[in-house]
Amino acid sequence: MTQLLEVIKILNRNIRGRQETLAPLFVVGGLYDVANPFFLGRIKIEGNKNGYAVCKAPIEEAMMSTFLGHEVGESTLIGMAEGSFTNKEDFKETFKESVMSVDNVFKNIMQSVKAYYEV
Repeated sequence: MTQLLEVIKILNRNIRGRQETLAPLFVVGGLYDVANPFFLGRIKIEGNKNGYAVCKAPIEEAMMSTFLGHEVGESTLIGMAEGSFTNKEDFKETFKESVMSVDNVFKNIMQSVKAYYEV
């Protein structure tokens, strides 16, 4: 599992003879007690005069939903590449320490996976 996460983190591809990065600029997720796509269909990107912004409301709604008495947001991390989205600071204000770099999200999730499987 950790190998898959490592590959996704640095994903790239040759397209018409050019090396293109397919690494994520935005990630949201975590290690949960149930296999459920909490954020499926909730990630929306809007263009504005300054660039692009991730729509916060659908993500916030998903994070406030509960399962087995716990909010999804308690186990969720959000990663945003620096300079890619105009509303990163807004996310930091709302979601506090859950917002970090994409690389740190992958590191944290990989540590959680290793701890879960006692590897």
